[in-house]
Amino acid sequence: MDISKVNFRRLWVETEKGEIGEVDLINGEMPPVEQYPYAVSRFPQEVRTVYYRRRESDGLYGGKDQMFEGTSTFNGDALIIALVRGGGTWWTRLFGRLRKFSLGDAIILYTTACERCLNALYHQYGVSGGYPEFSEEWCRCNTTCVMCGDLPTPRRPRRDSMITETA
Repeated sequence: MDISKVNFRRLWVETEKGEIGEVDLINGEMPPVEQYPYAVSRFPQEVRTVYYRRRESDGLYGGKDQMFEGTSTFNGDALIIALVRGGGTWWTRLFGRLRKFSLGDAIILYTTACERCLNALYHQYGVSGGYPEFSEEWCRCNTTCVMCGDLPTPRRPRRDSMITETA
Protein backbone atom coordinates (compact mmCIF):
# COMPACT_ATOMS: atom_id res chain seq x y z
CA MET A 1 0.00 0.00 0.00
CA ASP A 2 1.34 3.40 -0.98
CA ILE A 3 -0.73 6.20 0.53
CA SER A 4 1.44 8.78 -1.21
CA LYS A 5 -0.30 7.83 -4.48
CA VAL A 6 -3.69 8.92 -3.17
CA ASN A 7 -5.06 12.05 -4.80
CA PHE A 8 -5.88 14.38 -1.90
CA ARG A 9 -6.59 17.30 -4.24
CA ARG A 10 -9.83 19.24 -3.93
CA LEU A 11 -9.88 20.71 -7.45
CA TRP A 12 -8.03 19.65 -10.59
CA VAL A 13 -8.36 19.21 -14.34
CA GLU A 14 -7.86 15.94 -16.16
CA THR A 15 -7.20 14.64 -19.67
CA GLU A 16 -9.02 11.70 -21.24
CA LYS A 17 -6.00 9.56 -20.30
CA GLY A 18 -6.25 10.54 -16.64
CA GLU A 19 -3.31 12.95 -16.65
CA ILE A 20 -3.83 15.57 -13.95
CA GLY A 21 -3.32 19.30 -14.28
CA GLU A 22 -2.91 21.37 -11.14
CA VAL A 23 -5.29 24.23 -10.37
CA ASP A 24 -3.99 26.94 -8.07
CA LEU A 25 -7.01 28.73 -6.61
CA ILE A 26 -4.93 31.04 -4.45
CA ASN A 27 -3.05 32.53 -7.40
CA GLY A 28 -5.86 31.97 -9.92
CA GLU A 29 -3.69 29.80 -12.15
CA MET A 30 -4.99 26.96 -14.29
CA PRO A 31 -3.49 24.91 -17.13
CA PRO A 32 -4.77 25.55 -20.69
CA VAL A 33 -8.42 24.51 -20.79
CA GLU A 34 -8.04 23.11 -24.33
CA GLN A 35 -5.75 20.34 -23.07
CA TYR A 36 -8.03 19.24 -20.22
CA PRO A 37 -11.62 18.37 -21.13
CA TYR A 38 -12.55 17.52 -17.55
CA ALA A 39 -12.61 19.57 -14.38
CA VAL A 40 -13.00 17.66 -11.14
CA SER A 41 -13.94 19.06 -7.75
CA ARG A 42 -14.06 17.12 -4.51
CA PHE A 43 -15.68 18.35 -1.32
CA PRO A 44 -14.71 15.98 1.50
CA GLN A 45 -16.70 17.82 4.15
CA GLU A 46 -19.94 17.92 2.25
CA VAL A 47 -22.77 15.43 2.11
CA ARG A 48 -24.89 15.62 -1.03
CA THR A 49 -28.34 14.08 -1.25
CA VAL A 50 -29.95 13.68 -4.66
CA TYR A 51 -33.48 12.54 -5.46
CA TYR A 52 -34.21 10.94 -8.83
CA ARG A 53 -37.56 10.07 -10.40
CA ARG A 54 -37.85 6.63 -12.01
CA ARG A 55 -38.34 6.79 -15.77
CA GLU A 56 -41.56 5.21 -16.95
CA SER A 57 -39.94 4.15 -20.24
CA ASP A 58 -37.34 1.75 -18.82
CA GLY A 59 -37.81 1.84 -15.04
CA LEU A 60 -34.30 3.19 -14.43
CA TYR A 61 -32.84 6.31 -12.85
CA GLY A 62 -30.40 8.74 -14.41
CA GLY A 63 -29.02 12.26 -14.47
CA LYS A 64 -31.92 13.66 -16.49
CA ASP A 65 -34.34 12.30 -13.90
CA GLN A 66 -32.93 14.37 -11.05
CA MET A 67 -35.71 16.12 -9.12
CA PHE A 68 -33.94 17.65 -6.13
CA GLU A 69 -30.49 18.01 -4.67
CA GLY A 70 -29.43 19.20 -1.24
CA THR A 71 -26.06 19.66 0.42
CA SER A 72 -25.03 19.61 4.07
CA THR A 73 -21.57 20.45 5.34
CA PHE A 74 -19.70 19.51 8.46
CA ASN A 75 -16.37 20.29 10.03
CA GLY A 76 -13.96 17.96 11.77
CA ASP A 77 -16.27 18.03 14.75
CA ALA A 78 -15.48 16.14 17.94
CA LEU A 79 -18.99 14.65 17.91
CA ILE A 80 -18.27 12.77 14.67
CA ILE A 81 -15.14 11.29 16.25
CA ALA A 82 -17.10 10.40 19.40
CA LEU A 83 -19.83 8.70 17.34
CA VAL A 84 -17.18 6.56 15.63
CA ARG A 85 -15.30 5.76 18.87
CA GLY A 86 -18.44 5.15 20.94
CA GLY A 87 -17.93 8.14 23.24
CA GLY A 88 -15.98 11.33 23.62
CA THR A 89 -14.22 10.56 26.90
CA TRP A 90 -12.61 7.44 28.31
CA TRP A 91 -15.43 7.34 30.86
CA THR A 92 -18.22 7.22 28.28
CA ARG A 93 -16.29 4.68 26.20
CA LEU A 94 -15.68 2.45 29.21
CA PHE A 95 -19.07 2.63 30.91
CA GLY A 96 -21.39 4.23 28.42
CA ARG A 97 -22.04 1.25 26.14
CA LEU A 98 -22.89 3.72 23.42
CA ARG A 99 -23.44 2.63 19.86
CA LYS A 100 -20.44 3.01 17.56
CA PHE A 101 -21.05 4.23 14.02
CA SER A 102 -19.00 3.87 10.86
CA LEU A 103 -17.43 7.14 9.75
CA GLY A 104 -19.90 7.48 6.86
CA ASP A 105 -22.90 6.83 9.12
CA ALA A 106 -21.57 9.27 11.74
CA ILE A 107 -21.23 12.00 9.10
CA ILE A 108 -24.75 11.36 7.78
CA LEU A 109 -26.14 11.37 11.33
CA TYR A 110 -24.36 14.66 12.07
CA THR A 111 -25.49 16.37 8.88
CA THR A 112 -29.13 15.30 9.10
CA ALA A 113 -29.78 15.82 12.81
CA CYS A 114 -31.64 18.91 13.96
CA GLU A 115 -30.29 21.25 16.64
CA ARG A 116 -32.20 19.45 19.40
CA CYS A 117 -30.82 16.03 18.45
CA LEU A 118 -27.27 17.30 17.91
CA ASN A 119 -27.24 18.77 21.42
CA ALA A 120 -28.62 15.53 22.87
CA LEU A 121 -25.91 13.56 21.02
CA TYR A 122 -23.20 15.94 22.28
CA HIS A 123 -24.40 15.31 25.83
CA GLN A 124 -24.94 11.55 25.45
CA TYR A 125 -21.54 10.95 23.85
CA GLY A 126 -19.64 13.01 26.43
CA VAL A 127 -18.61 15.85 24.12
CA SER A 128 -18.58 19.31 25.70
CA GLY A 129 -21.77 21.26 25.23
CA GLY A 130 -25.19 19.92 24.55
CA TYR A 131 -27.97 18.96 26.91
CA PRO A 132 -29.82 15.79 27.92
CA GLU A 133 -32.80 14.52 26.02
CA PHE A 134 -36.09 15.74 27.59
CA SER A 135 -34.25 18.43 29.60
CA GLU A 136 -35.67 21.95 29.81
CA GLU A 137 -33.38 23.12 26.99
CA TRP A 138 -34.30 20.12 24.87
CA CYS A 139 -38.01 20.84 25.29
CA ARG A 140 -37.53 24.55 24.57
CA CYS A 141 -35.67 23.90 21.32
CA ASN A 142 -38.10 24.21 18.46
CA THR A 143 -36.39 22.02 15.83
CA THR A 144 -37.35 18.56 14.65
CA CYS A 145 -35.92 15.88 12.41
CA VAL A 146 -36.68 12.21 11.76
CA MET A 147 -34.99 11.24 15.03
CA CYS A 148 -37.13 13.38 17.31
CA GLY A 149 -40.21 14.20 15.23
CA ASP A 150 -42.39 11.64 17.05
CA LEU A 151 -41.01 12.30 20.54
CA PRO A 152 -43.07 14.25 23.04
CA THR A 153 -42.46 17.93 23.66
CA PRO A 154 -44.14 20.31 26.12
CA ARG A 155 -46.86 20.75 23.50
CA ARG A 156 -47.14 16.97 22.96
CA PRO A 157 -46.89 15.04 26.26
CA ARG A 158 -45.50 11.53 26.40
CA ARG A 159 -48.07 8.81 25.90
CA ASP A 160 -47.10 7.01 29.11
CA SER A 161 -47.71 10.21 31.12
CA MET A 162 -51.34 10.14 30.01
CA ILE A 163 -51.88 6.63 31.37
CA THR A 164 -53.21 6.62 34.90
CA GLU A 165 -53.22 3.69 37.23
CA THR A 166 -56.42 2.63 38.93
CA ALA A 167 -56.30 0.81 42.22
